[in-house]
Amino acid sequence: MAKAKIIYDNVVDSLFVYKEGSKIYGNISLGEIIVGFDKNLSVISVEILNPDMLFNIPKKMLESVVSASLRWQSRKSLILIYIDLVFSNKEEMTIPITLPVEKAMIAR
Repeated sequence: MAKAKIIYDNVVDSLFVYKEGSKIYGNISLGEIIVGFDKNLSVISVEILNPDMLFNIPKKMLESVVSASLRWQSRKSLILIYIDLVFSNKEEMTIPITLPVEKAMIAR
């Protein structure tokens, strides 16, 4: 599990989780979810547009996130991504994302 930075913009309702110090090499979009990869094809960022509607998380909760982590696994033609959030009231939540890909990727 990699500790991540988080930015929530309540005006445009966008949640951006990323590994600090990593450089995005490419992106894959799946509707309102954009996944960023480094040159080794490791997941280093996830942006979710309208996370309140997609994952039923109230905007007030999203505004109170105090920490996050980003983890992922490659399974045949899927990438399983998990965003772990901790809120100011100590409540925790995991956002699961399944990203289909044409060929298997190896977690590094």
